[in-house]
Amino acid sequence: GSNNTIQQFRNSFSSRGFQSANRYLVKFIKRSGVDLGFKTCYPESVILPEKQIETTRDSLYTTGRDIPTSSSQGSVLLSFITMKDWQERIYFENWMNTTAYGSGKLGLSKAAVVPYNISSDASMQIAFYDETTNALTWDYIFYEVYPQSITPTSFESSATGYASFQVLLHARSRTFNQRY
Repeated sequence: GSNNTIQQFRNSFSSRGFQSANRYLVKFIKRSGVDLGFKTCYPESVILPEKQIETTRDSLYTTGRDIPTSSSQGSVLLSFITMKDWQERIYFENWMNTTAYGSGKLGLSKAAVVPYNISSDASMQIAFYDETTNALTWDYIFYEVYPQSITPTSFESSATGYASFQVLLHARSRTFNQRY
């Protein structure tokens, strides 16, 4: 109620617990076709997509209104540190080549037809964990996933620290699940 003290509000709010921003794990599963394998990775950061309702405008014989027709979502953005073995970058490069050209090799295949549904068999799980118990709390599962782009990576002689790159992943649909 409105008669609560600040401390009562804090106690009530914090009793639900906070999701730690650094307790997550990303898993990719490619089910059939050219097998890029099961990959568990630890990106430096994850940006979840927005979700929105798609509408169509109805203005026949009345005041206009928007009618919900479906939902859509944006893309998932993952940031990775570039390691000496370039393992994560190679994984996404191969996956992009498979999606675009039907080959898991680094390089173009001689496929004459771009395989339209090559991406429909990949999924991605982003799992979130409790900070104190390490128990899985919530997860997003994205379906029909494929890497849409890899951002440019900058290397400079004056730079300190490490190089990183980002992967923008397209997903057709998702589910959001409570796990505890």
